[in-house]
Amino acid sequence: MSLFSALSIGASGLGASSIAISVIGDNVANINTTGFKSARPTFAVQFPHPQGTLGGVAQMGQGVTLDNIASMFTQGSLQATESALDLAITGKGFFEVKDNEQNFYTRDGTFYLQNDGFIKNSLGMRLQGFNVYNNELSTTLTDLELSTAPIEQKPTDEISLSAILSADAVWDEDGDLVADTPYTNATKDGTSGGTTIEELSTTADFATSTVVYDSLGIPHDLTIYFERTGDNDWNWSAVVDGGEIDFGGGVYGDEGYAMEVQSGSMSFDTDGQQSAFTSAATGTAWNFTGASATTLDFQLGLDTAGVETEAGGIRMAGGTSTVTALDQNGFGVGNLSNVMVERDGSIIGIYSNGEELVLGQVAVALFGAESGLERQGGNLYRATRNSGPAAMGVADTAGRGSISSYALEKSNVELEDQFVVMIEAQRAYQGNARIVNSANETLQELVNLI
Repeated sequence: MSLFSALSIGASGLGASSIAISVIGDNVANINTTGFKSARPTFAVQFPHPQGTLGGVAQMGQGVTLDNIASMFTQGSLQATESALDLAITGKGFFEVKDNEQNFYTRDGTFYLQNDGFIKNSLGMRLQGFNVYNNELSTTLTDLELSTAPIEQKPTDEISLSAILSADAVWDEDGDLVADTPYTNATKDGTSGGTTIEELSTTADFATSTVVYDSLGIPHDLTIYFERTGDNDWNWSAVVDGGEIDFGGGVYGDEGYAMEVQSGSMSFDTDGQQSAFTSAATGTAWNFTGASATTLDFQLGLDTAGVETEAGGIRMAGGTSTVTALDQNGFGVGNLSNVMVERDGSIIGIYSNGEELVLGQVAVALFGAESGLERQGGNLYRATRNSGPAAMGVADTAGRGSISSYALEKSNVELEDQFVVMIEAQRAYQGNARIVNSANETLQELVNLI
């Protein structure tokens, strides 16, 4: 009986070695598969059989049987790509994709934005995440669907300026500031009877420009001029081109002539900090041609009540007058030109007008026992009782890994290690083949003796 057992044991060893070589072959074959996780077979002794001996009972194994083929979820290296929706998870976690009503999990972050706004993998499965509704990011997990529609224009209604005005000045023998004809007294009504923008630029002590947008999303140049009127006192004036102005009733401004839309003054204390501020809109009703009326709020450090504004700030100091920041909150119509994905999975839409908006957020799945996941085709996994349910959430939180854009996770297969294991499996196969051959020859001799 023991010779027949030897044949059976040797045969089980041959089968185990064959399985090991097959697993190794699958690992090596997928060495270039994105997000592939190598597998390792584990084996167990088969059906121990009690044997009577003079000393009692001994147990002899009856060979080997496959216990499990376990996935090795070690981190693969990242490879840079040229697509923003090529995503890689650094750390624990999986992307969740959905095919009809069935959920799968993968480390392969090769995704594409479809014309319908859904983000899908190469198998057409939809990536899961959190969508944006009414400009708010939802907490409900669903198919990620990005809005690809253009964003509407927004007229400028706030301008903020941070700058340093030069405290240096040249005084004449009478103690007056040396300057050209002061622009403060110039007529700036946007008509040919007033001051040209070119003339204004030559008389102001300092000027800076930005682009503002009307209600139609049309851009217009706006320049803020500064003139020093005393030791620590300045006048300021915001000007646009009169050729872009409509006074109503078929009356328009003249191109190239300065149209003052806002003006005022500011004072500074002996430390160069702004101490007083005034601002007033022009007394003439106007709007940009074809657009609705424009109201501008200038954030220049203080409001007319002497309270600091939320943005902007102007101070006085020695040296050259310098702008440190100049912003406005308007923009024209923008088309979605690209997206980027941040570490937490937030998908940022980048528009042709320079605006950026959050369009959604990629979710990351975490499992209590990822080794319990069941392998599926297409580099996918399915949750099982052994893995536990997926805990969906935001990347880079609660143990979940972070997401990298323009990158894919390479296979974690190490070719050198696989060759070493393959040699071991080959030697095991050869050893078990010899056991079978030896048991067979012994049985033949025994039969011949009988």
